[in-house]
Amino acid sequence: MRPSTLAALLLASGSASASVASARGRSTTRIRTAIRGSTGECKYLPGDAGWPSADAWARLNETVGGRLIATVPLGSPCHGAAYNATECARLQDAWLFSEV
Repeated sequence: MRPSTLAALLLASGSASASVASARGRSTTRIRTAIRGSTGECKYLPGDAGWPSADAWARLNETVGGRLIATVPLGSPCHGAAYNATECARLQDAWLFSEV
């Protein structure tokens, strides 16, 4: 997606949120929740059902010249399928220090 297209989409999204909020008198937080969906989640991570398939990711990555990065959250050893008690404890002990 070209930068000008992305900027236009972001501006349109913000304008739509503001219009709906003022028209209905709802708080911005409630509007954002409605836009994101009823789960309250604001983003998807690799492994989530909403994360793009490998093919969709590759197509999207092509549109930005191969600059997408699929990150893994630092806290992943403490959650879900990646749970590792030893690594999670080490991570929790070091969380506030530069080694993390």
